[in-house]
Amino acid sequence: TVQIYYNPAKIKTPPDSWESLTDPQFKNLIVAENIPTDLMAIAGIASSGAKDPYSLNPDQIKSASGYLAALKPNMVKLATQNNEIVSMLASGEASIGISNLGTDVRVKNAGGPEISSAYPKEGTIGFIDSEMITAKGNNKELVKPFLDAMQRSEFIVENFKTNWRPLFNEAAAKVLLNDPATADYAKRLFMDAPDKALAMTLKGPAQDQQAYTE
Repeated sequence: TVQIYYNPAKIKTPPDSWESLTDPQFKNLIVAENIPTDLMAIAGIASSGAKDPYSLNPDQIKSASGYLAALKPNMVKLATQNNEIVSMLASGEASIGISNLGTDVRVKNAGGPEISSAYPKEGTIGFIDSEMITAKGNNKELVKPFLDAMQRSEFIVENFKTNWRPLFNEAAAKVLLNDPATADYAKRLFMDAPDKALAMTLKGPAQDQQAYTE
């Protein structure tokens, strides 16, 4: 899921909604990834409660554009890649980041401050990692046994510890949530709340790319 991450040492009132990010007190404090269709989708959710934010109608696009205009003064930068959001939060160049699940963990691992997260009350967008078998790939007969093996709980636990990748496996979740060394991170990454994934709008291409980017 895409959430709002903030430095509580600098941001005293948690920004728990997309609308709150337009508050003038956040001027030049926010960083987000430069993905126009995702920014428009967030703006559609924030401004009109769009249920299908990647297929906004003209009125919703107008409302979303108004939201982005109000947000613009508060943006310190549109990052070219997600890791730039992490580095800016870690260095203090930004105090708020619109970013993917796990950004707080990545900032801490980068030597940055403790970062808090807020799940926007209006709802949010996100994606679910998955694997695929390419039609013309080599050694296709080896892929399914590999996928079956990597979904075993013990490998999901190790994947989480190594890469902080929250693959939802009930047995793995129990191990991670009951281990004091991983319990906090597991909760931050919703290993105890897999239904969060069902509440978000899955990212996708905009129905009218031209209208979104204009």
